[in-house]
Amino acid sequence: MKKFLVNALIVSIMMFGNTLLQANEYAADTLEEQSEEGVPDTFQLRLGLYLLANQGTDLGFSEDGAGVNLNLQDLFNMESSSQVFRIDGYYRFTPRHALEFSWYSIKNESETDNDVNFSWDGEDYNASGSLKTHFNTDIYKINYLYSFYHSEKVELALAVGLHITAIDIGFTGTYQSDGVNENDKQSLNVTAPLPVAGVRLAYNF
Repeated sequence: MKKFLVNALIVSIMMFGNTLLQANEYAADTLEEQSEEGVPDTFQLRLGLYLLANQGTDLGFSEDGAGVNLNLQDLFNMESSSQVFRIDGYYRFTPRHALEFSWYSIKNESETDNDVNFSWDGEDYNASGSLKTHFNTDIYKINYLYSFYHSEKVELALAVGLHITAIDIGFTGTYQSDGVNENDKQSLNVTAPLPVAGVRLAYNF
């Protein structure tokens, strides 16, 4: 009798364990199917154009403890508003892995019609008449995304990548540099890469 009860208990435990295993496998399959059904488009590309208003740009030079600040709007009559072109999108090469990218281009130019005296990168300049100036900024972003959860409404992802800012600022025209007449283009170029990491949450209304 005792042997029969022990055998019955063992069979019951085995049946219960098998039932739990099947339930876990079913739940995992169901979650995976829901996750796959919620995968967004493989490729997406967006274009945009917007206006930046009330800009104020100060440029600073320093040498041996002394510094000079230039306000581009006040000195060169540069516009305080500019148009910004934007392109961004992503490419999803597997349901869980994707690359996203974006590019912002900010262009600002001006032309003076009077005499301008200023210091630039350690030299004194005296410009008579027309002097064309520009201040251009390009912003590039590229990220790798790991989407660890997505459904028809929500996507959660880890992101890591680079944020790169490239600045080009300068002028061209007829001017004097430290008393010497010149007609050449002067420009300063700066490229600043910055690593980024974060968590992405997307919700479709």
